[in-house]
Amino acid sequence: MGRKSRPTKRKTKRSPAAAQPGRVEQALRESEQMFRATFDQAAVGITLVSLDLRYLRVNDKFCDIVGYSQDELRSMGLRDTNPAAALGDASDFLARVAAGEITGHQLRERELVRKDGSRVWVAIAVSLVRGARGEPRYFVSVIQDISEAKRAAAALRESEERFRQLAHYDTLTNLPNRALFYDRLKQILALAKRNSWTVGVMLVDLDHFKRVNDTLGHAVGDKLLLQVAERLARSVRASDTVARLGGDEFAVVLSNLSAPEDAAVVAHKILAAFQASFQVEGHSLLATLSIGAALYPNDSTDQDTLVNNADAAMYRSKEAGRNCFSLFSAAGSPGSRP
Repeated sequence: MGRKSRPTKRKTKRSPAAAQPGRVEQALRESEQMFRATFDQAAVGITLVSLDLRYLRVNDKFCDIVGYSQDELRSMGLRDTNPAAALGDASDFLARVAAGEITGHQLRERELVRKDGSRVWVAIAVSLVRGARGEPRYFVSVIQDISEAKRAAAALRESEERFRQLAHYDTLTNLPNRALFYDRLKQILALAKRNSWTVGVMLVDLDHFKRVNDTLGHAVGDKLLLQVAERLARSVRASDTVARLGGDEFAVVLSNLSAPEDAAVVAHKILAAFQASFQVEGHSLLATLSIGAALYPNDSTDQDTLVNNADAAMYRSKEAGRNCFSLFSAAGSPGSRP
């Protein structure tokens, strides 16, 4: 008789998940641990905020930024860390993100209020987390403290402004210096050419100023120059430019004169303003001026020539006895008036 064959057992294949039922759970745990480590140890602040703008979860870096503990922040919301004036804007922005009107990924700079009441500048990027059916769940924000960068930028702006001030303004009187005077004159002459204006250029020299420095000292001389600058500036229009060219020499640009004779009117107004003495550190000082002027386009249409002509007229005033005004004359006549 033949041997009976034994029936073979069919091997059934088991899925990897069925073969290792804990693998999925382990992967989830590892993913959660990685998320927690990233969240907790991030070098930037991270917050989870509910749709009604309350803090659901925050990391230690955000706590450092605003000065609150995690326990404190869990019972707080955006209204507690945003300036009252900015809360409406922040709420509106998040509402539009939740509605899908805008994406929240763009970086926004804002101020937050710390626990001690001080302000801190931050850059914030917001993302909206949605549920399985697409419904809004909560906001995730990444917050970077940019206070130092803001302070550095402010210091840089202040430094640039200081350099600009030093480059264009006299350090004693705060009037435009020689460089800015020539720049203003160039601009005014360009306007005068287009608009057919008459422009006056005056050079003004303080008479016998060296005596003040020699007898009373440079400190008194500097204070006198400061008062002279103030009195000069008050004697002309706001649209005119008064500059200190150096030492006791000043210059004035008279823009858009109604008539050439107006330069003389302004000059005599200045001379009249200097009839009163100056009170400087207990000293009553009389300071007079020698003034010379040249006109555009009557005397020249060239900037340097105008200044040279005004300078020549100013020296005529000195030769005429000082404390007077001279209008430039090509014929060389002083044209001086006391």
